[in-house]
Amino acid sequence: MRPTLSLRTRIVVLVSVLLLGTAVIGGSSMYVALLLKLNQRERVQLEQDAAQLAQLYAGNQVGGDTVTGGARVEFYRHDGERVKGGPQAPLPAAEVRAARLAPRTLEINIDGSLTLAALRTVELGAASSPLILAVRRDVSYIQQTGRELLGILGLTTALVLLVALPAVYLVTRIGLEPLIDVAQQARRIDERRLTPVQYQGPEDELGLLVKALNRTVARLGSALQAQRVFLAETSHELRTPLTALEGYLRRALREADEQHKPPLEDAERVAQSMTRLVNDLLQLSRGELVQDFTPHYVDIEGQLRQLSRENPGVTCQVHGDLSLLGDPERLMQVWRNLVSNALRASGDPHMVRLEGRRADGHLVVEVIDRGPGIPEPDRERIFEKFYKGASKGGAGLGLTIARQIVEAHRGQITVHETPGGGATFRVTLPALEEEEETELPEAMA
Repeated sequence: MRPTLSLRTRIVVLVSVLLLGTAVIGGSSMYVALLLKLNQRERVQLEQDAAQLAQLYAGNQVGGDTVTGGARVEFYRHDGERVKGGPQAPLPAAEVRAARLAPRTLEINIDGSLTLAALRTVELGAASSPLILAVRRDVSYIQQTGRELLGILGLTTALVLLVALPAVYLVTRIGLEPLIDVAQQARRIDERRLTPVQYQGPEDELGLLVKALNRTVARLGSALQAQRVFLAETSHELRTPLTALEGYLRRALREADEQHKPPLEDAERVAQSMTRLVNDLLQLSRGELVQDFTPHYVDIEGQLRQLSRENPGVTCQVHGDLSLLGDPERLMQVWRNLVSNALRASGDPHMVRLEGRRADGHLVVEVIDRGPGIPEPDRERIFEKFYKGASKGGAGLGLTIARQIVEAHRGQITVHETPGGGATFRVTLPALEEEEETELPEAMA
């Protein structure tokens, strides 16, 4: 799963990006507007100076070679040759010749300096040929002013962000406190703690969300209560016939000869297992299973081989001593549940295999099938109460009970993919060490 940023962080980042974007757009607009304004002012001033000088020279009045703002006055022939001017390089002849037809204003780079020039045709007396008047000014200061402005804007933007980011974070944190509190309360909700979310804020979007969440929690609580009532009633209904069945089997065992006792003993064990399952259902309806039990010496190998005999076709492979302290009936309930699931998934007992071994001070029991397998998203959820996934059989309680029994024995149950297809349920339990085995009471061993 990819790591995600918190809502608070996303808001801070978004606002910061918006602030930065606004500063960049605003600064750029200011920069462009200033350059255009300065350039336009210089153009207007030069054109006014050129028009005024042209009128003076046309009236045979003497004009100077300087005008306002440090502009210079130059004269060119119609072929573009300069006849009077300062030390600056002359304007390009082609640009000057173009002014014969109409007044024009040039913006040109000469010797690395930005120059503005207003050109007009003037008459210097009746005997003289018309000349082209040029009023020019070095406006490189506009570019320098723009660079200085950019530096000021950049520094201002950095200072604004430096002050704004902590302020945005603080404001966002204060604004999101109610939402964070609601999220923490919602995270603590589970099937054993269906408490409504407390919210004292206004009837805004968050208030509506809390109301909807509390309605859902209330409906979920009602559904779970109905579920518990159903389990309790069903368990009570099943206990009576199972108790009678156990009584009939015990009486049949007392009266049976030696030849018929083994199948009756197997039937009695199955009936006892069913009774235990019904009792577990009753306990699930009231809460969790009882976690403690009276420990006994348990021969896991014997239990696995018994399951193999009860289900012809199921193979059993055991390596090493599989002994531990535990509840034999509870553990047998786990194996029966796992084998039943494997048979239902594979549809063929010959595709189910039981394996047991010792590994690193633990007993490892695996129930392996060649069925369709269990999808990755379902491998953890199948141990939840009433969760069946794609399975069409069962009530969704067997694996829940199995996991509780295994955890009561300080073990772990997991499910994995079988190489070549299928599912492998692996139960890991603490093994009985040799020192513990020698200290067992004789009756228990």
